[in-house]
Amino acid sequence: MSALYAWSAGTRLRNTHPEELRAWLEDRTDLIDQAVRDILDVMPTNPGLCFQLLDWAKAITTRHLVIRRLMERERFQPSAIILLGMEEESIKEWMDDHPGTALCSFYMSRTGEVLLVCVSNLSSNGAVRYVAFDLITESEAPGFLADLQAYVSTVQDSQPDFELQDILLQRLGTRFFELFRVIGIPKKLILIPHRLLHLLPLHGMTVNDDGVRIDLNGSIHSISYRATFSSLVSSFPPKGSGRKVGFAYLDPSLPATALERLHYESLRGLGLDTTVIDDPTDIPADLRDYRAIQWGAHASSNPIGWARSYLDLGDRRLEAKTIAESWRLDSCVFAVLAACESGVDLTLTSQIDEMCGIDVAFCIAGARRVYSTLWQVDDLLAAFVQTTLPRLIIGGEGYSKAITHLEQSFRLSYWQDLVLNEAEIATWPEKSRPHLTKLREKWLSLDREAFADPRHYNCFRCLEA
Repeated sequence: MSALYAWSAGTRLRNTHPEELRAWLEDRTDLIDQAVRDILDVMPTNPGLCFQLLDWAKAITTRHLVIRRLMERERFQPSAIILLGMEEESIKEWMDDHPGTALCSFYMSRTGEVLLVCVSNLSSNGAVRYVAFDLITESEAPGFLADLQAYVSTVQDSQPDFELQDILLQRLGTRFFELFRVIGIPKKLILIPHRLLHLLPLHGMTVNDDGVRIDLNGSIHSISYRATFSSLVSSFPPKGSGRKVGFAYLDPSLPATALERLHYESLRGLGLDTTVIDDPTDIPADLRDYRAIQWGAHASSNPIGWARSYLDLGDRRLEAKTIAESWRLDSCVFAVLAACESGVDLTLTSQIDEMCGIDVAFCIAGARRVYSTLWQVDDLLAAFVQTTLPRLIIGGEGYSKAITHLEQSFRLSYWQDLVLNEAEIATWPEKSRPHLTKLREKWLSLDREAFADPRHYNCFRCLEA
């Protein structure tokens, strides 16, 4: 499926073969030309996300209708390849190696229509299947954009209000679950959001089916995000090879980071090589040897260019551009960016980038996957994720499954069951036990439903390189 049309034409395509989809597009030359014009107007130049695609793009441009049209135009920008480029053989090869997986890519017009394209490998015979259909139709688009504006206005005030649930349930959830009636429910779901949709926690979609509420993060074991299709076939080592276990920057102005420090003290009791700092001037010049990075400080995502997003270091900023161009995270298996904040202005719709968070910069620098937040998060929630997520991963849960598990535990209020019990603490070295006991006492002192609000259990996402 190398030709994908990003603007829905009101037609739903089900069980579509790549050649049929390509023929459908070629019959709509006028629509594709309009898509080209819109893409050029919407997409800013984004070399940081594009440099790894250039060689790949050269191999498919002769076969890709829309990209050919783009390259004929004087104002062509390579970043448009990210919207539409997909090499069918590479994706099929990847899907063949990942049975039970569905890959969903969302495309959105400037007027609000949304097209969903899904590639899946769920059948018993291992056949790769393609499905495409309208998620938000032309008639629904004005209401959807109005809801999105209401949601974003609350995010700007630090955390989203309940307009978010209206979007996830009424606008997206019901129709998204129609997809599962066609392809079945996958074990692992990878979401590729585009344009304004990357501002939404798509993993938090719900639907009422015959009066029964179905939650995406309860139906599927593992949910993660990708910035582009091409990132699926990027060649990263499967595991970090660094000798040092972890590096953490903990902002002392955030009270809950003291709990994260207890976590690291307990790891030291195991003899693990960890580095914890609270002064930004002590950030190591060379981070190539660290297998995990945890960041307990505020950050901001710039909606019109991820390179202008930054981590807040108190009296200075660490920009995404610096991280992407200068940092070497060669061994980083995962990074956790907690207590972050994202502010978005929808009046800048025509300039909004794709995945614009600072998590993308960490992936470009070499991190295999990055856990980040979509809005300002409660300090205690951030500390619990920082101290529990690595333990779930080390205990054998997959990376995207671990964060999905945590989100489900917050939603269903069983997160305290994930706290180490006294018998488990007793198996740790004596030096570690006092720190783990303090953590346990703190977590158990909180209300069991402390994180049951959608603003808590929807805020984290896993972006995989």
